[in-house]
Amino acid sequence: MTSNTVPLHTPEAKAEVEVNDDIKALREDFESLKGNVSSLMSSVTRLAGKQADKGVDKGKAVADDAVDAFESARGSVEGKIRQKPLAAVGIAVGVGALLAIATRR
Repeated sequence: MTSNTVPLHTPEAKAEVEVNDDIKALREDFESLKGNVSSLMSSVTRLAGKQADKGVDKGKAVADDAVDAFESARGSVEGKIRQKPLAAVGIAVGVGALLAIATRR
């Protein structure tokens, strides 16, 4: 028997086998954990993508509604200006004068 070899029936040999088995089990658990984390990240990425798509769709809908409201308001103002052009010019002059006074201060 050489000095580097430990007999299999000694407590040191049994402890070494147990440690090696524990290390092997830890490696297997670590590999399993890596797979679970990878799967979780994939799921989170898919969910985030779906939520982003919903947000973009909602933003487009709000923008479309704003454009429609603006067009409606613009049409209404244009109609009022066509009905009473002198009053519209007077209002524009008054608003301009108020803005000029307000910006001087």
